[in-house]
Amino acid sequence: VDLVHAMVDESWCSLDSQKGWHELELAKIHDGAIRDAGDSIVDNRAFLDAFGYPGTGSARMSELWHHLLQTRRTITPSLQAHETALQLIIDEGCLARRILRATGPAPSRSQLQAVYRRLADCLVKGEHFRAADAL
Repeated sequence: VDLVHAMVDESWCSLDSQKGWHELELAKIHDGAIRDAGDSIVDNRAFLDAFGYPGTGSARMSELWHHLLQTRRTITPSLQAHETALQLIIDEGCLARRILRATGPAPSRSQLQAVYRRLADCLVKGEHFRAADAL
């Protein structure tokens, strides 16, 4: 929500600049993020510049999210309360990706049971699920 507010407040670029983005350019970024999540490559420099991303080349989506978290965390106290969870998602991916990493590409029934037992334990204890902990 903070990022939407920042866009509306024109924190990084003007409304006119935002209106100038073509839907096909945004769709390419969107589709890449859906397909590859944090590993998606954003090579649209105007898009990266719009969020104040440093440099002149492309960036992985996770790098852009890391940049946004770092730049907004001091401005938005509510982000600080969720920083650990957000950093985990940036570093290790969403829960689905972490589960896939823990199970491997062709898990056995016992591997699935072990991973989901670990996930259940995390829920009971109020901990974050990490793929490395489930292996």
